[in-house]
Order: sequence, then structure tokens, then C-alpha cells
Amino acid sequence: MHWNLHSLPHKVSDLRDLVNAHRPAIVSLNETWLWEDEEVDLNLFDYNLYASSLPYNNGQRRRAGVALLVHSSLLTRPSRLPLQEDSST
Repeated sequence: MHWNLHSLPHKVSDLRDLVNAHRPAIVSLNETWLWEDEEVDLNLFDYNLYASSLPYNNGQRRRAGVALLVHSSLLTRPSRLPLQEDSST
């Protein structure tokens, strides 16, 4: 399942209802609009949340961010991939 959220903090209850109704193995989310160290309590105890977001920048509006919700029955482990520098700048 995939959802372009346009702000996870404002759609927590809708996301919880959708996941509880359909019980998908994996949910991909984009445009979560979370800050890098911001935590969101989804109360979805059968799911692990893996998220990547932008660092907080005072005065900057929320944007971007991706996340995966993975059912706990699936074996997962988080890992960070090295980012390649953009050589065009």
C-alpha cells in the first residue's frame, strides 16, 4: 500500500484506520513532512516504522520525508545507504 500523505502529523488517525482496516504487510509513505528527529506515535503495535526526513531548519516550512511501515511478522533491519554527492553543482 502507498500513500502520499502531505503531513503525517495531521493524518495519524486516518493512517491508523486505513492500516487497521486492510492490514497490509508494507505501507510506503511519502511527503511525511516530519523533521529528522521528530517522533510520531501511531499506536500500530504490529508495525515497525522506518523514516527518513529533513533536518529541522528554523523558519523553513515542512516538506519532503519518506517512511515505511512494515508488519512485525516480516524480518527487517534498518540500514543507511551512503548518499552520492551531486557533482552538477
